[in-house]
Amino acid sequence: MKKALLLQVFCLALLARCGVWNQPIISSIEKRVNEIRSIHTIFVKTPPSANTFIAGEDAIPYDAEGWAAKGLEIGGLNGLNETRDLLPVQDYEVDPLADPDVPGEKTVTVRLNDPDRNYEIRTEFVISVLTPGEIYRRIEPYILDAGDGEKHRVLAVPSIISGPELEDSGDAGLPVAIKIYPANGYTLVENSLAYSYALPPSKEKQLVLTDGEYKFKTSDFPAGKSRLYLYAEFTPPEGAVKMDGIFYATLADAIEAVPGDNTEYTITVLESITIDAAGTASIGDGKHIKLVPGGTSGTISRESGYTGVLFTVNSGGSLALAGNEAKTLTIDGGAVLNGETNSGLSASASLVSVNGGTLSISEGAILQNNYNCDRGGGVYVDGGAFTMSGGTISENWGSDGGGVYIIGGSTFTMTGGLIANNTGNNGGGVNVGSADTNRYNTFMFSGGAIQNNKIKSGGNWGGGGVTVANGTLSMSGGALISGNETSTASKDTGGGGVCVESNGAFTMSCGTISGNSAKGSAGGGGVYISCGDFTKTGGTVYGSGEGNKSNTAINNNGHALYNSGGTATNNGNSINSPSNGTF
Repeated sequence: MKKALLLQVFCLALLARCGVWNQPIISSIEKRVNEIRSIHTIFVKTPPSANTFIAGEDAIPYDAEGWAAKGLEIGGLNGLNETRDLLPVQDYEVDPLADPDVPGEKTVTVRLNDPDRNYEIRTEFVISVLTPGEIYRRIEPYILDAGDGEKHRVLAVPSIISGPELEDSGDAGLPVAIKIYPANGYTLVENSLAYSYALPPSKEKQLVLTDGEYKFKTSDFPAGKSRLYLYAEFTPPEGAVKMDGIFYATLADAIEAVPGDNTEYTITVLESITIDAAGTASIGDGKHIKLVPGGTSGTISRESGYTGVLFTVNSGGSLALAGNEAKTLTIDGGAVLNGETNSGLSASASLVSVNGGTLSISEGAILQNNYNCDRGGGVYVDGGAFTMSGGTISENWGSDGGGVYIIGGSTFTMTGGLIANNTGNNGGGVNVGSADTNRYNTFMFSGGAIQNNKIKSGGNWGGGGVTVANGTLSMSGGALISGNETSTASKDTGGGGVCVESNGAFTMSCGTISGNSAKGSAGGGGVYISCGDFTKTGGTVYGSGEGNKSNTAINNNGHALYNSGGTATNNGNSINSPSNGTF
């Protein structure tokens, strides 16, 4: 075909040289030359009417037909007379996008579909794929007719998070319509959208909502002004949280969005959150999450009527609970305790259940007000790890382990914080493995305090502060066990501070056991040994006559220690039982 055209042009030129030609022949030559040279450049004459998409929510087109539906028009630049002729849709193709659902800027490549050409003609433009949940989802400028037969993109509007900036494209006086899509659960405050000409954005010029659009004209710009800044106010949904600058309506949504890439992600709790059965979250399989408060405080509590666990940390996952500067993060079970009477919500699970995963609590985190009819009022750990460097576990109730219960080969490391005012049937503050059959649970206690916990009235077991059975308790550093108590004299309970039971081992190299009370007949105000081992190489266990530091037991039955059937040594020497003096 091309050879035939060249031959025809050559013949026509020869006729012209010989003078055998006229005006119609000249027109024919020019037409053929135009056809031969054809289009040598293509361009996006009209950008797509939507160039911003939400990952996972919007269908992102990547072929010719899809872009045609989005308003894409391709112009061709002719090499002879620079005329711009629109190419039919079937004459171009669009390269498929790599990872179209992954957020970010995407370059779309358009190619002229001409298999006979020996060189490639293409053009490119950029689209934005946004992460779901941004506070400003999208701002879409309209493609408008300026009256000159051409369509113009009036404003180039970037994807914005805060301090949005719009730049005039030079089409002054054209009307502009903007739509704003808030994040999940957020609502735009009525009559709050405005624009100004300087930062920070302010309510200098209010935009009025008309038929779902905010409209103004670029001629509204004062002389010399070419930038426009939007101002908007949003009402967050109840229970709003934020992660990496992205807002989520529920905590479960945010946790679900965390990738399992073994990287810790911080989720900020902005408002008070209530959790029901649908809102509980399981964390595992490479997900590592840190929860912190965003306002003056953040509270996560049970929805009325829901009695299950609030957080489950499975194998391969971790959860860190922490305050933020002077702000506190509170996990609340909904119980209203007055002594041992609960007028609030009664639950069937701990606040946090660790099943093979890792939990850490630091300064500013509070776990409180959980009345659990099962083990572990505040925290239950089965085959996992729990570290407490600060924070508070208080006002909880559990059948065993009013504050904390560990089982299944778990490790609890406490270097700071407070476990206080909890109640349990066995281990008011902490229970180490009482339901296990082997000694393989570990509680390493080197800092912080276990204070003012107690065994419930009528309880049949001991350890107002700590019960250790089928595991080990290692007490060192500045650890303090103080002010704890067992139940009434009608019960054979012992160990106001610590109770060592079957297959339990308690080693004490430093720290203090003081001010505890054994009100049951078994005795042992400071330490009671049922059938385990107590090895002391340092620290202090107070006996009677020490003022408010004194540990006490009824009937002088071992104010400091009572050994019922195990072994007890102090620096290698056996401790007499009952032992009423400080050692």
